Amino acid sequence: MRSYYKYIHFISMLFITLMLISAVLVNRILYFHGVLEPGGILVFPITYICSDIIAEIYGFKISRHILWCGLACQFIFAVLMYFILKLPTPPSFQFNNDFNVVFSHLVRYSISFTIGTIAGGYLNIYFVSKLKIIKSQLENYKIITITNREIRSLA
Repeated sequence: MRSYYKYIHFISMLFITLMLISAVLVNRILYFHGVLEPGGILVFPITYICSDIIAEIYGFKISRHILWCGLACQFIFAVLMYFILKLPTPPSFQFNNDFNVVFSHLVRYSISFTIGTIAGGYLNIYFVSKLKIIKSQLENYKIITITNREIRSLA
């Protein structure tokens, strides 16, 4: 494996982990100076930073692949949690209602997150990749312009 792909595994796992954390923390309400916010709102923007890094360094194709893998992992997590919450618990387990409150929303959140990610995340990595191409074309144009000036000054 080339050193070019040295950090892709870590960034990809960080991206998927942050997606799962934001899904779990969506019902955790925070109170900042009179404003109520869901807890996932602190973690979720970091997923866009990770996807931007992946799109900028590794390109659109790999970034899109990791995005789809992240959505699949989140959906599998949500479905497994849904079915595990439906299984019976022993009478001595007193936290069953707490588990249901925290994790019962995951399937709905996963579906809405998938729709939002297709609309926002996919467009985000698309535009970051296109901006990378435009930036490299502008740099090539600058090099050509500077070279032409140098040639004219020598003549």
